[in-house]
Amino acid sequence: MSTASVGVSSRNVTLRAGGLTFKGGRSADRITGALEFGGGADKVITSRSRKGKAYRRRLGPAFGPPYRNGRVVYPAARDSIPRFASLWVQTARRTIHEAIEEVG
Repeated sequence: MSTASVGVSSRNVTLRAGGLTFKGGRSADRITGALEFGGGADKVITSRSRKGKAYRRRLGPAFGPPYRNGRVVYPAARDSIPRFASLWVQTARRTIHEAIEEVG
């Protein structure tokens, strides 16, 4: 499920994420954990009817089996954090070297 949307005007392009809402007014951020880490079909959850009465039901196979390491965010962070750290170190090193050259 994608919660991203794009707005285009004559002067700008706007990207929005996480703004999707479902019938009944629930926002998509309430299910992001299940989307990222899955959920067992036998997991019992508490839901509310349209009239507000609480009831318990099984999650079902909608989100697939539990996945400990995540499906999107954790692997993306695992790949990108070392690159960002490397870029930060290179930028800091270059800034220091340029400052030393200006003084000397």
